Amino acid sequence: MPRLSIVIPCPGDAECFEATLASVLQNRPDDCEILVVQPRPYDDPYRLSGEVLFLEAPRDCSLVALINTGVRCATGAVVHVLTCDVEVKDGWSDFILSHFRDRSVGSVSPVLLCRDAAGQTATRGVSYGAGGRRREGRGALSSRHADRRQVLGPTLQAGFYRRQAVLEVGGFCEQVGEAFADADMALALRAAGFRAVHENRSLVETRRPAGAPQPSFRHGLRVERLFWRNVGGFDWPRALLWHACLVAGEVLTGVFRPAVWAQLLGRTFAVFAIPSYRRHRRRLRESTMASRAGEGDRADDRLFEPAADVTGTGPAGRAVA
Repeated sequence: MPRLSIVIPCPGDAECFEATLASVLQNRPDDCEILVVQPRPYDDPYRLSGEVLFLEAPRDCSLVALINTGVRCATGAVVHVLTCDVEVKDGWSDFILSHFRDRSVGSVSPVLLCRDAAGQTATRGVSYGAGGRRREGRGALSSRHADRRQVLGPTLQAGFYRRQAVLEVGGFCEQVGEAFADADMALALRAAGFRAVHENRSLVETRRPAGAPQPSFRHGLRVERLFWRNVGGFDWPRALLWHACLVAGEVLTGVFRPAVWAQLLGRTFAVFAIPSYRRHRRRLRESTMASRAGEGDRADDRLFEPAADVTGTGPAGRAVA
């Protein structure tokens, strides 16, 4: 079995996908498998079937659903999620697996570099405030202050995860959408007893930074779901107070914008699903560190074995129902 599974979800944009896949093939480590998950058949013009496993998912799959399909089908103890707007650099995975020798580590966040007209910025992962605001730890690559910032978990664009831990918490949440699935996963892993690590020597690059979501009903629905699914991980009175202030601030600063009121309506609808959020938090409480003894620990032992000289994986074209 490979030590590392690289999962590339590809909902569209063949040009970006091929650039990402080419960078992975050029810089891949020994003893890894590469899985590409698409909502359509891939004609494989470059004859990569011996090196890449192409998975066909249902056509209506979201990006988050494609990632979950890849994680379920992966066989490595560590899964690397890499979206199609990211390219990897030589040696980007060299310092990753050693972190997972510590069984309390659930995820490792690389440095995501972005080059644009303003220069180069580095994103070191996501953070989340008690009131319900997701942030990205951005700054210059050489910024010592940014290096010391606590990282809650990786961004959805590029992150390394302990596969068994992701499965234990139920996978990435489709209900919060791709804008918040990374923060939700990071909070779920923390609630399950895992911790996140940032690896400053692991560098990946994107030319498409994630834009700030615009106010809308869907955005309000998803951001409110994120809050109520994870509010149990914070001090309740403090979290509710900060959340109320955050929502009030949104309304006051956008009182004349119809999109802001649509977002507030979305937040209101999300509150009605509180029983499902309670079930999610109950499952996280039941997923304790003690449940990761036995077979799970022995499976992780292959992380410490010498890597075999392998360059690819099995047959391509496997369909996923």
